[in-house]
Amino acid sequence: NNFIVCGVALMLIVLNFVVGRSSALMSRMQGADSLHWLSMFLTAAIVYLAMDTGCMEIFVGKASFVFWCNSISLMVLPMLFVMYTKHAFFPLHLRYDLLAFINFLVLLCTIVGYVFFSYDITKSYMFIHMIIGTGIALCAMSFIQERYVPAIEVIIGYMAIFVMAIASVVTYWKNIMFPASTIFGYGLVIYSMFMLIWSIRSTSELKRTRDEMDKARIQREKEAAEEASEQKSKFLSHMSHEIRTPLNAVLGMNELIMRESKDENILKYSENIQTAGKTLLAIINDVLDFSKIETGKMELVIAKYSLSNVLDDIVMIVDQRIRDKKLELILDIDESLPNMLKGDENRIKQIIINLMTNAVKYTSTGWIKFSVKKIKKTQFLDDDEIMLIIKVEDTGIGIRQEDLPKLFSEFERLDRLKNRSIEGTGLGLSITSKLVDLMRGEISVESEYGKGSVFTVRIPQTIEAYKTIGEYRESVKKKNTDTYDSEDIPSFKGSRVYVVDDNEMNLDVIASILELLDIEVSQASGAKMAIEQLDKERFDLILTDDMMPEINGTELMQYLRSNKEGASYGTPIIVLTANAVAGARDEYIKKGFDEYMTKPIDIDMLQKIL
Repeated sequence: NNFIVCGVALMLIVLNFVVGRSSALMSRMQGADSLHWLSMFLTAAIVYLAMDTGCMEIFVGKASFVFWCNSISLMVLPMLFVMYTKHAFFPLHLRYDLLAFINFLVLLCTIVGYVFFSYDITKSYMFIHMIIGTGIALCAMSFIQERYVPAIEVIIGYMAIFVMAIASVVTYWKNIMFPASTIFGYGLVIYSMFMLIWSIRSTSELKRTRDEMDKARIQREKEAAEEASEQKSKFLSHMSHEIRTPLNAVLGMNELIMRESKDENILKYSENIQTAGKTLLAIINDVLDFSKIETGKMELVIAKYSLSNVLDDIVMIVDQRIRDKKLELILDIDESLPNMLKGDENRIKQIIINLMTNAVKYTSTGWIKFSVKKIKKTQFLDDDEIMLIIKVEDTGIGIRQEDLPKLFSEFERLDRLKNRSIEGTGLGLSITSKLVDLMRGEISVESEYGKGSVFTVRIPQTIEAYKTIGEYRESVKKKNTDTYDSEDIPSFKGSRVYVVDDNEMNLDVIASILELLDIEVSQASGAKMAIEQLDKERFDLILTDDMMPEINGTELMQYLRSNKEGASYGTPIIVLTANAVAGARDEYIKKGFDEYMTKPIDIDMLQKIL
């Protein structure tokens, strides 16, 4: 029986070794360490049981050596057992270390006494049996104290080893059966098998628990990142509003000075204020756009648009800057381009304006060439997809070859010593590159230092109608002649506009600009005051701020839209707001506003909307 038990225990040691070396358990060092202690416990038990069979003397010549191995292995067993229990269940409990240390001292004293003083080893059995009893009591106490509800395998395994160990001790002292170790051997097999099963299952459960914990942690981190991103967007939106509101007053009042003053010095100062203000506004817009792109909230608004109108707006925006620097603007627009396309008009405009503005900034003499062409994406005749090829070429300072990889990095300013006088944040090209990627396009650059650069953008677009853009350069010349030969300000005489804003200075600015256009202006410093008047009196147009105390502009608009009995039911309402984050216009239009304008007021844009 003992030999059979030894054979089973040997197989369990092999299994322990295999499981202990598995990748699953190696990630849980506590489990791997406990299996090492279990293997040592089983090894000592095999020696104890094998030496107690009564037939080992056949294989080993000296009976005293067999007896010595049997006794020493018995005395080691409690120490290995309590260390396994500690590492498997209670790694922080020092009581097991203390009991193992006492066991080691008894073992050491017994060996020293046996070797030097011919001490009878059997006299130490009483101490070892007491340590076994103490170990059993300690295990039970730890489970109760920690309120640890063990798995069914643990319960069965520990009950088997406890019962069989006690039965073995009693059998030894009462001399009921020889060898008494056989009873312990049965308990050992049951205990080891169930503890091995528990180790494997608990590891699987631990891995599953860890996976669930990792998923929960990743989810928490994702939610925290999204919350931080949301807070960042709200902060930037709020800061945009807070900066744009006083900037609106500065640029608005300055615009009035420029229109009304005849003093050349004052006009010069005013132009400098206007330039600096617009630069500050461009920086604010760049930071907002960059933040929106980085947080993944920049969305494309795909809609039908007129390519010729987009080109008109771009030329109108950059032409004055080019004239101011005495540069030549060369237009190379393919006559066969379809005029009606489908895509994100505003983002295409932003990409081209960024490239054109960049070219103007870094070109002091020569020309800027703006080209727009197309190629078919496929050879199929019925395919409405085209690749819009936009090129901006300049005779500016150019870019060193070693700087090209850094060109589209955020906050990068190349050749700082040479370009220290050029304003900007270093975000323009980074935003342009990210917008092109968002539109599934490509951007590339060729440059020769000291001679100029060529930026090429390829963006896929859908044809809405096949009517071509025609001879664009001639139409631009005609528009330029019409625009620049006339100093007249359009008149809207007889029109009545109602303005709502909680900032008195902004009210004055808006009213003064509208009065320049011969518009009769009424105003209110809050939505409550506005409602009282607008319910009784009808106006041609309502301009309202959004972020106002008590009742905001959106709530005012919704009230006027819903009050069918009011005098202002059906009146066009434009939101005039400092909220200029990407996507704000679409949000306001969805809410029900007829149009959207940002502060500071662009007078040309205001005239266009009026």
